[in-house]
Amino acid sequence: MPDMTLVVSELVTNAVQHGLARSSSPPSENPVWLGLFRYPGVVVCAVTDPSGDPPRPRTADDAAGNGRGLALVGALSESWSWDPAPQRGKTVWATLSLPGESA
Repeated sequence: MPDMTLVVSELVTNAVQHGLARSSSPPSENPVWLGLFRYPGVVVCAVTDPSGDPPRPRTADDAAGNGRGLALVGALSESWSWDPAPQRGKTVWATLSLPGESA
């Protein structure tokens, strides 16, 4: 699933670039966590990082080398959002349909 690969890559990259840099807490043993959950017809990709700052979609100009990650996630997934993590930080998640399966 190339779409899943790109969504995972974008969410993990955002967690490392923005979530770790903005965290006010000392780093833990596992500061970024990735989970993939399969349900009938869909897979949910969830990435947790230590920053409580919400993800901010940006508008990138044509020459920009970054700033399109959440737009790609939105275009490739059925839905995406975020929630505060239970202990600290946040979890950003995206849901993708599985080919050939109905939800």
